[in-house]
Formats: sequence, structure tokens, C-alpha cells
Amino acid sequence: MLGDIYKEKHLPNKAFYYYKHAVSLEPQNANGYFILGNKYRDAELYDQAIIEYNKAIEINPYHIDARNNKGITYFDKGQFDQAIEEYEQLIQIKPDFVKTYYNLGTLYLIKKLYHKAVDILEQAIKLEPGNIKAYINLGDAYFAIGNYQRAKESYGFVLNIDPDNVIIRNKYNESAVSINNGKK
Repeated sequence: MLGDIYKEKHLPNKAFYYYKHAVSLEPQNANGYFILGNKYRDAELYDQAIIEYNKAIEINPYHIDARNNKGITYFDKGQFDQAIEEYEQLIQIKPDFVKTYYNLGTLYLIKKLYHKAVDILEQAIKLEPGNIKAYINLGDAYFAIGNYQRAKESYGFVLNIDPDNVIIRNKYNESAVSINNGKK
């Protein structure tokens, strides 16, 4: 794509001119707006990215990647409530899309909605049993609500795959100490 060539030459205005031109050639192609949204997001032009994702979604309300990336863009902007809303809608549309559960669980964790984080991250793991990031966040959520045994189990799963992970080893040990000190 000609826009990519200009992007590599650090000429963003020309790059975006050609990206927009490409979209104008097929204005009913949701993927064109999705790709343009990604280009804006890559350039940290988040408001413009959201506009393009909305255009893709308007053309195709079931454009899963546009909805997902719109949620990520809200996250990047620090607009966590809007990101949560987007992911909750996406779950209604595509209940087996693992990224949504992981992203939503992460947001719940950030917002200190720990019980919601546990529920959503458990679903992410059901859909993708080897999702290490989901296990880490699940461990963090369990730890935050004081369920140190379940936190230890989550961190233990990660350590079985990545035994040299010092951060997770420390979290695992902290959970074990909490259990030994008479906590859950």
C-alpha cells in the first residue's frame, strides 16, 4: 500500500492521504475503515481511530476486530468505562471471542471490580485453557479478594509453563505465605 511506503519514510500526512484515498475507492468496505482505524491507532491518533472503527461497525455491526480494537483504543485513552461497555457489547455479539474476556477481565481488575474480574477471567480460561496472561490476572484478582489459595493455584499454573518467571514466583510465594499465616 502506498500509504505504508510514506509511513516508513516518516511522512505521516502523505501516508494518511493515501490510506484515506484507498478507503474512498470502496466506501462500503468495512475492512478499509478498520485498517484505517488501526493506522490512526498506531499513530496514537485515538479519536480518529475510534471514528474509523465506528464507520466499520456501522457498515458491519458484527465486525469483531473493529469492536475489539475500539475497546483497546478506549483503553489506550484511559477511558476504561467506554472500553468496558464496548467489550460487554462484544460478548453479546460473539460470546466465544477469548480476547474480549481477557481484555474485559483486565479492565475489571484495573477498576478494582475483582469479583467481576474473576468471573470473566474464568470464562477466558474456559475458552482458552492455556491463556497465561488470563491466569496471571486471575491470580491477581483472587489475591485482591483474599482468596490466596486460588491465587496460588493460578500462579502455579503459570510457573508450570514458565518456571523462571521471577515476578510470578514472588506472587506465588506471597500467596503461600498468606495461606500459612492463616489467611484463606
